[in-house]
Parts: sequence; C-alpha cells; structure tokens
Amino acid sequence: MELKIQIISKLVRRLRIEVLPQGMIRVVKPVFCSQKKALQLVKEKYRWIQKKILLAQKMNDFPFSFDGKEHALQLDPTMKGGAVTFGPGIVRIGADSRKAGEECFSIFVDHEARRVLPSELQELSDETELRFSRMSFRNQRTRWGSCSRKGSISLNINLMRLSYPLRRYVMIHELCHLKELNHSKRFWELVSSFVPDYRNIRKELWSHQFFLHSPNRKPRGKLSIDSFPLPTFD
Repeated sequence: MELKIQIISKLVRRLRIEVLPQGMIRVVKPVFCSQKKALQLVKEKYRWIQKKILLAQKMNDFPFSFDGKEHALQLDPTMKGGAVTFGPGIVRIGADSRKAGEECFSIFVDHEARRVLPSELQELSDETELRFSRMSFRNQRTRWGSCSRKGSISLNINLMRLSYPLRRYVMIHELCHLKELNHSKRFWELVSSFVPDYRNIRKELWSHQFFLHSPNRKPRGKLSIDSFPLPTFD
C-alpha cells in the first residue's frame, strides 16, 4: 500500500499520527524531532495505520450519516439551495456538486446538533442528578466531548451523526467528569452505574472516529513536507 504522508512541526510534546478521511497520513511532530524519527513511527505503526485507513474509507463511502443511519447522496439542483431532506436510504440535498452537498450537509448537522443535543444533555443531567453549569458546541478532530473544572460541558456537533445510544454514552461520560475529573477506577464505576455495557459501547464508538474528520477540512500548522509516497513495509 502506498501512503501519502504529511509531516507537520508543531509545539507538541510527542509524535502523533492522524489518518484523514481521504487516506492521507498526517504525522504531527515536536519542532525538535527529526523527520527520520517521524517516518520510523509510521513504519512501526503500519498495521494500525492500515486499519485506520479502512475506517477513513468508510467516511468517503458514507459521509452522509445522521442519527446512526447511513444515506447515499442524491443531488437535486431544483431544490432550494442548501435544503436537506431524507428518503429511504438517501439524503437529498439542494446542491449541484458533491462538494457543495457535503458542505450543506455539514451545516445541517451543525444546526441539528444545536437543536437536539441541549435537551438530550439536560434530560441525562436530570436522570443522573449530575448538574453542569453551561454547555457549548465544537467541531473537534479528536474528542466527542469535554468537561471543564468549572462544570462546563462541550459537545462535538458530529455526535448527531451517531445513534442515540452512542450519543447518550458520550454525554453521560462527560457528566460523570463533573464528579470525577479523571479516569480513575471511581470514575469508571460511576459511568458503569449509568451505562453497564459501556465497554462495548466504547468499542463501537471507536469505529466511528472517522466522523471527527470533516472531508473539507484543511491541515493546520506548517507543513515541513508537503506530500510524498512511502513504499509498502513488510
């Protein structure tokens, strides 16, 4: 398998590999780290990268997932620009190109997240009796949600692409951080009291990580190497 790799130098402490939906491999390295060491990490993690690429390809095949259901794209230029409607197994979007359709769908997901997630989080807060101070929305690359020491919960808008059981777990996970701002044994015991099968749900959630990468996003940071092929490793 030929890999296309971008190596980015940033103010980070350690090397990190990201697999984007387009199949591009991005290596984020500390400024002081050499390119040779970055490529060595790619070689060591090659099998892991292959698995992640398969997940990334799923994002290319089904970028139009909503509420846990996958939809094929149907462009309809006769519809009002940006309009989104659902049919059996399809999502119909008022756009004249796939790129425009993806952008319209991303806007739709953002809108629905802001409409639906606040009430879902409040219901779970009432159910668990874990109270948050405020909530916000983000479109992060690596997290489904986060909780601050001040009791503020941030949720990723792409949660709306997932089924409710997965969304519910993420929100309960963050609510539990209001009581245990760590991942200690006590934290997981608290999570388990609300989601007994959380281990299986976490595994399923991992298989949806590719939704955290929008196909239209551009790399951040300074590229020390633009793009080049890497031969298959044995």
